[in-house]
Amino acid sequence: MRITDNMMVGNMLENLRNNKEKLNKLNQQLSSGKQFNEPSDDPIKVTTSMDFDTKINNYEQYQKDVNNAKSFLQTTENALGDSGKVLQRANELAIYSANDTLNSEDRKSMAEEIKQLRNELISIGNSKLGQDYIFSGQATNQKPLEVNTTYDSTATNPPDNQYVNYKGDHNRILRKISDDDKMKVNLNADNAFKDNIETLNNMYEDLKNGESGEKIASYTTKLQDGMNENTSMRAEVGAKINRLDLIDNRIDENLLNTKRLKSKNEDVDLAKVVTDLKMSENVYQASLSSASRIIQPSLVDFLK
Repeated sequence: MRITDNMMVGNMLENLRNNKEKLNKLNQQLSSGKQFNEPSDDPIKVTTSMDFDTKINNYEQYQKDVNNAKSFLQTTENALGDSGKVLQRANELAIYSANDTLNSEDRKSMAEEIKQLRNELISIGNSKLGQDYIFSGQATNQKPLEVNTTYDSTATNPPDNQYVNYKGDHNRILRKISDDDKMKVNLNADNAFKDNIETLNNMYEDLKNGESGEKIASYTTKLQDGMNENTSMRAEVGAKINRLDLIDNRIDENLLNTKRLKSKNEDVDLAKVVTDLKMSENVYQASLSSASRIIQPSLVDFLK
């Protein structure tokens, strides 16, 4: 086959273009640190990295949900702990007030502390996390406990004669903690606080009115029941926090492993890229040198 000048120049230009493209690709890899910059560079690895990105986004979202749930539950646990202390102190006062050595005036003087304990329990029931009330069900913008403006301490326990009204709802707040699992993170003040507040309020009224020690002693049973229920709720909340800690650790491990796999799939071996780049530069320079020798005689011949 006859080799013409045009064929030699054409082959030379094709080789130059290929060498330059390889040199450019290696330069891009070195500057970006990635094996590919466009889907066409390596469609299979690009697809794999996209799958890793999806998993990473899911893990990061679960991580946010778990942390939000932990914050909600930790605030709830703190509030229940404080309310337990209030009930414990009220129970101590109920036992002390039942002492027959105290007269009615002594009991009246103790009424003020019970009043303050009642008010503190209302305040705890209206606890907030940020701008949200935590004991209002899903109605987190609504203060859960409000003092009943129509309350009448002299009434003989009519159905609506409650010291506080619950203004929230009874809906659950759920947080997604995995692909297939959601966790309830809230309690409502109607179940967690209202009965205890009414007990303290009634005890306050009886102490204020100088009722007998026997009547004041009857509150100890209700207060102890309230403390037991409070302990049960705290235990449930604590168990959920412990589970979220385990889930959070597992998400951290999965997230770290996925990022490692993604890095292995797309990051370049810098030592290898630098070596290949140096070799490609040498090849490209050799191609240019060869091209000059091919083109030069043709130009000389043309000038002649």
